[in-house]
Amino acid sequence: MMFKRSAVAVLLALSGVGTALISTTAGAQAFPVKPIRIVVGYPPGGGADLPARSLAAAIQPQLGQQVIVDNRPGGGGSLAANAVAKSAPDGYTLLVTDAGPVVNAPALVKDLPYDPAKELVIASTLAKTYYMVVAGPALKSQTMKDMIAEAKAAPGKLALGHSGIGSQHHLAWEYFKVRTGIDVQSVAYKGSSASMTDVVGGQVPMAIVGPGAAVNLMRAGKVRALGISAPARLPAFPDVPALAEFAPGYTVLAWNGVWAPAAVPKSALARLNAEINRALGTPEMVRQLAEQGLEPLPNGVDESAAFWRSELAIWPDLIRRLGITGN
Repeated sequence: MMFKRSAVAVLLALSGVGTALISTTAGAQAFPVKPIRIVVGYPPGGGADLPARSLAAAIQPQLGQQVIVDNRPGGGGSLAANAVAKSAPDGYTLLVTDAGPVVNAPALVKDLPYDPAKELVIASTLAKTYYMVVAGPALKSQTMKDMIAEAKAAPGKLALGHSGIGSQHHLAWEYFKVRTGIDVQSVAYKGSSASMTDVVGGQVPMAIVGPGAAVNLMRAGKVRALGISAPARLPAFPDVPALAEFAPGYTVLAWNGVWAPAAVPKSALARLNAEINRALGTPEMVRQLAEQGLEPLPNGVDESAAFWRSELAIWPDLIRRLGITGN
């Protein structure tokens, strides 16, 4: 009788442990239990917006929750970055951006209201490409070679639009100006789509954008590509010369990633990383990114953090050396 009672007690105890383990496991796997919001610091159709929307559509069925894209343009993406940095660190508010607000902004803005290295953590790198210099009807020169000659013949006469002071687009162009010795005015816009509107309309002769913002307009014959910031011509754009052909050694990689508030639970960060990388491996996501002129850039959490640190070691120093200042 005593043996039976003891056995029952042991079974009940084990059952309790099992229930606790199941409950704990379920709790750990519960994320997400509500919709996720991806904040983008650029207008719809520009900058990081297109890959953010492709990502949202891909991970929504994987996570079993609605994934909403929230555009908050302004400050070269810093308004969105600050909003995410100050949000609840629960994994439900994410930032998709290029390097501007998470690499360059601290070196540009004296009173930046957030510290990306301390208040944000990268969940994963997302996609990569190179920057493209495109021209519209207001530019007389038809090629990059001719544009450089035109700019040298009339310093300060030409202008080029970019997605905001301190954006990676802006820095890529300023670096090219230094390497070629040309004097071209830089005009800041709230995103690539706004600059492209003015290029097509003839208000500004050129812009530097990611290929995704220009491809459809190029196909329609409304703009023409003068060069791309890759080390050599790309198979996707064989007729577009590399900017390195005019400034030997010049290369600027354009990339974007997904960030969360720094105190987000590691389990949520790991889940997000796994689902982002899973999405990046699907044929549909690869196809959509290719249409935007992008390539998937999958990485684990640690590898993504290391890549981010490598960018932080390069661009702030270049900003200081070029004497670029923000607001």
